[in-house]
Amino acid sequence: MANNDSNEVVIDANLDFTPVLDGSIEPPYYMFGITTRWYNGVLLKDIKPSSTSQVSVTAELDDERVYLDDDSPAPITTSITIPDICF
Repeated sequence: MANNDSNEVVIDANLDFTPVLDGSIEPPYYMFGITTRWYNGVLLKDIKPSSTSQVSVTAELDDERVYLDDDSPAPITTSITIPDICF
């Protein structure tokens, strides 16, 4: 983060991986912030460049409660009979 606290992020080294962004796997996560503060995970929803050196990012809070049932078995399918409606 820049020293002037302007919400500026500078990546000053090459990534140590090649991002896969074709949708075949989950996209990479990149975390940044001040190490002495707690952070919130977010999901990036939109990235729009505004120049060759600036970008606008839209994100939403990544709430871990969304994933609580990821390992739960699927519900058992049951049949429901819907009675005929006569007019």
